[in-house]
Amino acid sequence: FLLAAAQPIRADDFDDLKSAVSEAETEFSKAEKAERAAFKKIDENNAAQRTAQGDELQRLKTTAVELKAAWRSTENSLIKARRSLATKRGELRKEASKMAEEQISAQGDVNSRAKRAGDAVDVWKEALGELLAPPEIRKCEGLDDDEAKAQKQDDKKRLNDFVSWASTEKSNVEIEIKRAEALVKGEDKFKGADAQARLINDAKSLKGTLDSRNRELSSAVKTAQERLRSLEK
Repeated sequence: FLLAAAQPIRADDFDDLKSAVSEAETEFSKAEKAERAAFKKIDENNAAQRTAQGDELQRLKTTAVELKAAWRSTENSLIKARRSLATKRGELRKEASKMAEEQISAQGDVNSRAKRAGDAVDVWKEALGELLAPPEIRKCEGLDDDEAKAQKQDDKKRLNDFVSWASTEKSNVEIEIKRAEALVKGEDKFKGADAQARLINDAKSLKGTLDSRNRELSSAVKTAQERLRSLEK
């Protein structure tokens, strides 16, 4: 059914997706640097407090509250940037896998089709990226009631956002598994091509990776849902 529903992918659209991933990688890198810088300021403030006294100590403690709030903001931005990057990579994989599968029934020279399929599989593999882990529930020790409540709500949002992302990712992965299987089963469609053996081996390897990813996603969603339930207690 995937072959029947497939529409040829425009090269411009594919390039746009690759550019979107590149931009998301840049934003993620910026968010990482901002989070590290914010955390460094907290460390510096803590170090200064150890030798400060009187009004200076009180000033540092007041500043510490502001620094922690700023750090939490950069931490949330980092989580969003990481999830945005994973989402963009998923969109690119979806189109790369579709492009690879299209070559099974495409018209033209078998070597050209095998090369296009192989190039698409390379993009597909590279776009897998790191699988996001379900967010941890943060400890509330040292926080006042309002801070603890806000952190708990923030943890709930992080976990709900993760479950939403993971559910979409799982659906994408299941489609990709079918497409990798189609390439393996369509081995004869590339018979005689110079790149046939590499293409089929890569497709088999990719299917194994995707099967593992699918299982890991199921486990990650279960963990996130358990953590959400624990926050309700």
